[in-house]
Amino acid sequence: MPDQRATLAELADAVGRGTDDGSLDSERAVQLRAVEPLLETLDWDIRGPDVVPEADLCGLTIEYLLQIEETPSVAVRTVEPGTDSLDDAASQLESVLVDGRPSRGIVTDGHSIALLLIEGGDAHRRTISFVDLPDHAEALGQFHRSVLEEAATHDHADRRAAAQRLAENRDAVEDAVTAEIVSETGSEFRDVVAAESSRTIDAILEALDPTDDNERGSAEVQAEQLQEGVDSPEDSDGGVDVEDRADGEGPDEPRDEASDAAESESTPEQAKSTGRSTAGTTKTDRLTNGSSTDGSGAGSDGSSPRGEYVVRFFGGASSVGAVGTQSPTGTVVGTVRYLLENHDLESSLTLPWQTSSGATLLAASGESPDWTTLENAQGKAVAVHSIDDPAIAREGIEELADAAGLRVMFQGDW
Repeated sequence: MPDQRATLAELADAVGRGTDDGSLDSERAVQLRAVEPLLETLDWDIRGPDVVPEADLCGLTIEYLLQIEETPSVAVRTVEPGTDSLDDAASQLESVLVDGRPSRGIVTDGHSIALLLIEGGDAHRRTISFVDLPDHAEALGQFHRSVLEEAATHDHADRRAAAQRLAENRDAVEDAVTAEIVSETGSEFRDVVAAESSRTIDAILEALDPTDDNERGSAEVQAEQLQEGVDSPEDSDGGVDVEDRADGEGPDEPRDEASDAAESESTPEQAKSTGRSTAGTTKTDRLTNGSSTDGSGAGSDGSSPRGEYVVRFFGGASSVGAVGTQSPTGTVVGTVRYLLENHDLESSLTLPWQTSSGATLLAASGESPDWTTLENAQGKAVAVHSIDDPAIAREGIEELADAAGLRVMFQGDW
């Protein structure tokens, strides 16, 4: 990489001068004058969404977390120059990276730089002087964005292929796992073991290929496995919150379809008495063509059937919450509720609020059935326009999350 080598030489020279004249005398100076130029040399957009500042990774603060398709790829730490803390900081980061997510790390104090690589469960470290960077251009190439993008593409393909193989042989694998465990627990526990074996395989499929539901069933089941242990909002309008099983059902007690149907047809008074939202049953106008639909997204022309519309929210590298319903409308309303209650959304917006494409999504009030009114923690009302077009709903959710300082990932029928 001749161009990269020349750029590294210029950077090394500039950092060397900064060390001599005392301009690299603080950690922030190291970040601005050494680290960020280095990352830009490696083709990372410092101000772009794939570089997350001050991220939390397993309780460790990462000054720059570099991502490929929202997956952590490189963790970059900086330490105060002149404190002899580089080795300790590199060891701390190694202990976090041992699971391979991300598999690479950089730690620097502006004088020396430690390059970390986790491979096959083993940690490899190379510590060099910052001014010697041009002599290690090949090693630095492993941190170049294009190299990591290619590696991510192969990794995704391998994971998807593994998920496909598991899905195709699922019954045999479930039977084998269940039989092995039952041989130890006793046949009286077969039903419990079989249910847990199925749930475990669902989780493995999701971990291997989170973009594919692998024909795994309802949005509730999918979302529960995705979001175990994540704090999320209460039951969202128009559908189920991904954190909560409806009616307190346990993991081995599937929902009754007849009860679901009855709930979906309940009156507002009945819904109020049971604590359930009625937003998913109000009449709405489809923004794209004006056809009348209900909040489930099932239009009178049958154009938008019920489905699975799940959105996960991320702050830094951590998942901080999620909403999942059976319709775009329900998920938009649930998203607004979540952001109002947990991320002070209203202070980030001016009402009425439109998406970048011009669709009005929020207003100070809404009197017609096309609007659902919510309240924030201070009791101020925000009206949400019903949207059952998935594309417009996605746009609105992304932009609202961005206004609240979060990123999103969509799953299901979007």
